[in-house]
Amino acid sequence: MSENSQFDVFLCHNSNDKTEVKEVGYKLKKLGLVPWLDEWELIPGRSVRRSLEAQIEQVFSVAVFVGENGIGPWQDEEISAFLYQVKERNCPIIPVLLQNAPQKPNLPPFLRDRLWVDFRKNRPDPIEQLFSGIKGQKFIEYLHCKLENLLTKKNILEQEIRDIEEKLHEISSSNDQVNPKLKPLLAWLTSRESIAEKCGAIALEKFPKLKQEVKKKDNLSRFFLEISTHLEFISMSVERDDIIFIDEPALSPTLANPRIYKFASLDVYEEAFKLIKDKIPSHIDTSMKELLEARIDYAVSRLLMDARNLNNLK
Repeated sequence: MSENSQFDVFLCHNSNDKTEVKEVGYKLKKLGLVPWLDEWELIPGRSVRRSLEAQIEQVFSVAVFVGENGIGPWQDEEISAFLYQVKERNCPIIPVLLQNAPQKPNLPPFLRDRLWVDFRKNRPDPIEQLFSGIKGQKFIEYLHCKLENLLTKKNILEQEIRDIEEKLHEISSSNDQVNPKLKPLLAWLTSRESIAEKCGAIALEKFPKLKQEVKKKDNLSRFFLEISTHLEFISMSVERDDIIFIDEPALSPTLANPRIYKFASLDVYEEAFKLIKDKIPSHIDTSMKELLEARIDYAVSRLLMDARNLNNLK
């Protein structure tokens, strides 16, 4: 993907073929690609031409779809603009024949000598071919790389799990030394994943634009994980009476990163942890509740500071 673009491929099509092209777009998304389609990305009230020009100048590649309706008027203009980009930055242009394309499609001259993706055939798999054209690598090579990356992440996560289990074992071994007043609080914090998910979801409701963007980028689970991870280390810091544990996660808030999210917000994290403090059970000893609230406030201040430092680097 281009450094300046959020999209892997521009889906250039005749509006009469919209349904078929959307189906292809959904399949590309399942493979981890980010396609640009006018219906998904254009904002009402904004200039259509300017939005198209912005993507044409940045997007990594373009797929030109041809169906039974041939090349549409807007599509013809988009193709002309992409021809310039081919010369300027070697932008790949991939001709794609839809299932309803005629036996002898009328392709523009510059597309005729390019290897096309043919959805009229099942073999070779047209989606895999289109993916290869977009990414510039064979689909099987991509699968091998993805598997290797996943195995590496698996090994890292397994090591992190072992490290946490060791810390938990240390904590449980010294359980007899835990202040009896602290035990109900620690018991409540064992449900930190559920607490993080409930409070995080409620907090996000107050930021509808950010919520919409988070869902679109399918990053909601990362948001909950960040909150849960901080709660885990807050729990350790309370039990060990050592604030250093709170400094360990070093997770900059994803949703507060303007390089990833247009509607980035630090406030959603403050809101989530405020809700967590409000949900501390009433049966918890007052002194323990105050201790936990203080540790949460410290964790939030660290978290926000890390986010601001990240933002200053943009």
